[in-house]
Amino acid sequence: MRKKVLIGIDAGSTHLKAAVYALDGTLLDIRHCRVNVYHETPEFSAYNAEEIFSQLCRCLSDLLCPDYDPVAAGISSFGESVVPVDFSGNALSNMIAWYDMRGQKNIQSFSDRFGTHRLSSITGQSQSGKFTLAKLLWMKEHQPELFAKVRCFLFMQDYLSFRLTGSLCTEYSLASRSMLYDIAKKEWSREILRAADLSADYLPRVIPSGSVAGTVSPDASRMSSLPAGIPIVLAGHDHASASIAAGIASSELVMDSLGTSETSVFASDSVSLTEKDRQVISFYPYYQGRCRFISSIQGCGFSIEWAARLLFDTDIYSQFFQNAETGLELRPFELPLFVPYLRGLQECRDASGSFIGIKEFHGRPDFCASVLEGLCFEHKRRVLQAERAIHTAFSTVRVSGRLSQYPVFMQLKADVLQKKVEVLSQPEAVSLGAAILAGKACGCLSSWTPTTAFCYQPQSSALPYQERYLRYSKTVEDLLRQSSTDSSC
Repeated sequence: MRKKVLIGIDAGSTHLKAAVYALDGTLLDIRHCRVNVYHETPEFSAYNAEEIFSQLCRCLSDLLCPDYDPVAAGISSFGESVVPVDFSGNALSNMIAWYDMRGQKNIQSFSDRFGTHRLSSITGQSQSGKFTLAKLLWMKEHQPELFAKVRCFLFMQDYLSFRLTGSLCTEYSLASRSMLYDIAKKEWSREILRAADLSADYLPRVIPSGSVAGTVSPDASRMSSLPAGIPIVLAGHDHASASIAAGIASSELVMDSLGTSETSVFASDSVSLTEKDRQVISFYPYYQGRCRFISSIQGCGFSIEWAARLLFDTDIYSQFFQNAETGLELRPFELPLFVPYLRGLQECRDASGSFIGIKEFHGRPDFCASVLEGLCFEHKRRVLQAERAIHTAFSTVRVSGRLSQYPVFMQLKADVLQKKVEVLSQPEAVSLGAAILAGKACGCLSSWTPTTAFCYQPQSSALPYQERYLRYSKTVEDLLRQSSTDSSC
């Protein structure tokens, strides 16, 4: 008898992943391929949506053996980037990468006219050149002929769903990453669209996160090997989808996704964000009406790789973490203070990284340990700000990602945060979250409880970290204050 399975699709900006899960969430098989990035100029980055769809079809065709009977498929993707689609359903151009900031001047000018606070109040996002609105304003200025041909702008998730089902729709979380969506009214903001001289006709229909977008068409079935007629579910923004896999539904839990950047995700029904909070924490409606709140460190894994490549020639990650462990054992509270803003700061783009308090006796182990400590301090700063915003103290941090496999980093995180740190057993949190939502939408999965591989408890010896954290926090506040005075943020 064929085994009933769920398909989870993670359309990432580095890799596209397609995975097969049993109905209990067990990973059975996975395929992935590298996503190509194209550069029209050294500063501009873009993806080819049709190429990504072809890659998805190849992954699925290779993955779906005769023993599997797919019941439903869920799709999640990166945000901000959109595919311009014409009236024949063809992609008109490459999609500007989510991190491409070519529209920064456009959104800054728009925000100055519209009102920065008003823009943030409507959308839940802090003004940035990465959001879809900035990209559309740039395209209007530099590619005006494109708009005459556009039928709809689709996020990556939406485009893959469209190619599989023919439905033009998106869901709450990715709509919110456009900076064109009114998160309170749950509709495209007529006020913002009018001010930007854009039309809602260009934008897809918005359905609740975790809803069925449509069913696989016969043509798409032939291309992808997915059975015709099975439902395609929109799992939304990748961070939100991962929070489903991590079981982040209680306001006492926070997810920590460790990659090139580090992203904290938590859920809450009530929130009181100050203007300062909104510069650090973005939020949007998500599954079953609960909001997801997001705060990111832009250079987490990047900081570790940067230091490892500078200090070591071979086996750089292994040597980095071994040296970090040595540094923490030798003199844990005499390390240089590392400020991890190598890629700037969300609330201050011109911020930079630094080591403070370097002494002649500091060596490689001290610098490696200092990098990990600084990343933990910055994570704590953001966690504390989130706790103030929702008036709740998180009891547990659930961690996913490759860096969660290094015990020295996870124990240090528990010590600095003074919270329990759980490492998830399932590394593919985004595709798993998409599969879980697909299973719930089609009625074959009623509940989900994540499992953890390791648990780290705070050690009593960690108390001196509080004094060092206060020093770190004051250093950052002084930096932000000085940057504000210089009008560089």
